[in-house]
This record gives sequence, C-alpha cells and structure tokens, in this order.
Amino acid sequence: MPVTLELPFEQADIAGSSTRALRVAVQDAQGRWGVLRAATVDAVARKVRLTTSHFSDYSMVIGWQLRPGSATVAPGQSVAFAVRMCAPASAPGDEDLVGLLAACTETLEPHAVANLEWAVNAIRGGNATVGTVTSSGVYTAPASAPSPNVVAVSAEMSFEGDKDLLVANVTVTSAGYGGTVVFSGRSSDSTGSYTFAGSAQLSFIKDPATTLFQLVPGESSVRFDTWDFTSSQLVCRLAAAATIPFASVGSLTLLDALKSYAWVAVVQAQGRENCSWVATGERFVRDAFPATMLGTQQGQTPGFLPYTDAAQLEGRNVIDESSAGGSLHVENSWTLVRVP
Repeated sequence: MPVTLELPFEQADIAGSSTRALRVAVQDAQGRWGVLRAATVDAVARKVRLTTSHFSDYSMVIGWQLRPGSATVAPGQSVAFAVRMCAPASAPGDEDLVGLLAACTETLEPHAVANLEWAVNAIRGGNATVGTVTSSGVYTAPASAPSPNVVAVSAEMSFEGDKDLLVANVTVTSAGYGGTVVFSGRSSDSTGSYTFAGSAQLSFIKDPATTLFQLVPGESSVRFDTWDFTSSQLVCRLAAAATIPFASVGSLTLLDALKSYAWVAVVQAQGRENCSWVATGERFVRDAFPATMLGTQQGQTPGFLPYTDAAQLEGRNVIDESSAGGSLHVENSWTLVRVP
C-alpha cells in the first residue's frame, strides 16, 4: 500500500543551494542507496513529500550545491566557490530509483556547469563596494567591510530548461585578534639541525560557524632573522631576513566561561641562504623555507592559558615536541589585541 512521507527542512539545510535541489534518498535491502524520482518540494511549508511503497531508511539529500555554503573573510581576502553535484545515475532493478554516484559532502569534485552567471548582491561580477567575483567563482572582498557586512555571492545555473539561483553568504569582517609574536628556537630532522629566531604579525578573524578565530594568511606575516642549518656535510646561513610569505595556518579559541584561551599557528617564509660543503668548502646559494610552530601548545594539548581581560591576550610559552622524525623547541611570547 502506498504511503506518503514528509521530511521537513530548515533554511540552514539548503545553505548554498536551493529548494529545487532537494531529493530523498532510500536504502534498499542490499544496503544500496538511491534517489526517489517522485519526491516533491513544498518551499512554503518547508517539507519534501513523496509517495512510496518502500519501507526502508530514508534521508534527504541536496542535488547541487554552491560550496562553501558560507564563508568569513577579511577585507581584501579571497575565497573560491564551486558548484558541486550529487549526480544520480540509473539503478538497475528499480524504475523508481536512481543510484547515488557520490554522497553530498564538501569533498565532491566541482561540477562542470557551462555559462554560470556569478554575482554579488545581485550585481553581476560585483563591484568595489560589495566585492567582486570572477567568472570562475573566486570572490574577493572589498578593501573595507561593506555595510551591512554580509554579502550574497550567487551563481545562476540552468537545469532541465529552467534557471536556478544558488546563493552563499559571505561575512566580511576584521573583527578578531591581531598582534605580534616574538620567537626563537631550534629543531632537528633526519637532514640536520636548525636554530632560528624572528617575529610574526598575526591576524585572526571570527568564524561565525564555530567558536574559533581563524588565522588570515593574507593579513599575517612572518620574518625569520635567523635560520641556521648544520649537518655533518653542510652549513647554511640566511643571506638576508626571510620575509616572503609562503604558508601559514592557525586558529585561536576563546573560552569566555572559563576566562581562558589557546592558539596555535604554523608559519613559513621564503628566502635565500648561503651554504658551504664541510668537506670541500665549496659555496653555493639556494632557496630557504624556514618554518615553525607558534602558540600555547603543550605536548598533545592546546595548552589553555588564563586571561584577565579578553581585550588583550598576553603570554609566553615554550613548545617542546619530539618524535622519531625529529624535535622542536620554541620559545615564543605574544600580545594579541581584540579588534572590534
């Protein structure tokens, strides 16, 4: 006997997508998942309805999505968007079902959709006030945060003869923490040992989806004044301070209820170093990529520290890490100031 099922959804469930992309998946007796063809979407009641004679596990899935579904960037920073599909194929043995080629996850490959029309706040290509978006979906925030500071990046696509609009909200903000870190240390690996010293300017912005403040690479920088390498065969010294940004990643967590915080960052720069072979004295110049970990890390724990005033986080820490592959000892001190 056919039965009618209703699956409710919220606006947050279709972030970066649209109601027309909603489908219902069902699992058969062999554990295979497929998509029911006959499901209908009631956008007003926010329900997906279907009539079926299958008694099994049901789940709502999104057929196509704009990913990421939302993002937070600092002024001038960029983020790349792509249309991702949960594209169905035919499932043998059941005319009501189509098989799922992939689950709807962030790891789906971008779907090749021709003639996508990208816009910011309904302005094709955007502008200097709200930010710009390229024909390949790369959004770049304006030099200063717009008002309001949440903009809508959209991609208009054609599907089954109709046009569909996929929208992702982007928050442009400088709110977070910024400041200076001074560090020195030593490390070793299978190639030899290093001694280093320098400073970093770090910027963290609030991620509205989590309790974290994420490091903003484009707003952060690092300077290695010393990066000395020694091995039994080779000795190298920086030709000049390494300041070219190469890579950086990190986050800061603030626990207001406990008046404590923790942060970690891995920073790397690029420079040039003068080297000489120990055996022959022959000299040469090569690229250098000094890198280190910074923060409150204590072994395998984030090393939460207490604070008196969340407006300014000050502290110092010694990071000691060791493994079969090498060791790291870093002494770092910092002052991170809250940015409204």
